[in-house]
Amino acid sequence: MKTLDLAETGKEYEIVEVSGGRGAVRNLRELGFLPGRRVRVLKNWGSVLVSVNGATFVVGGGLARKVVVRDVGDAA
Repeated sequence: MKTLDLAETGKEYEIVEVSGGRGAVRNLRELGFLPGRRVRVLKNWGSVLVSVNGATFVVGGGLARKVVVRDVGDAA
């Protein structure tokens, strides 16, 4: 497992945990970052461009460090 800021471009991950303060957790959950949900990393350059639940978001490095993910293979 790793945090989203360390995730590789082009891979799909399952969200394991969202941690941090109440505000950060609430913001991420409102965007669809929920345990069990899959996230595809489209680009990672410090900030992370991801696709979650059919929507595309840029997540800053600080927030990305609060999302623990598990590799589920290449996003094809």
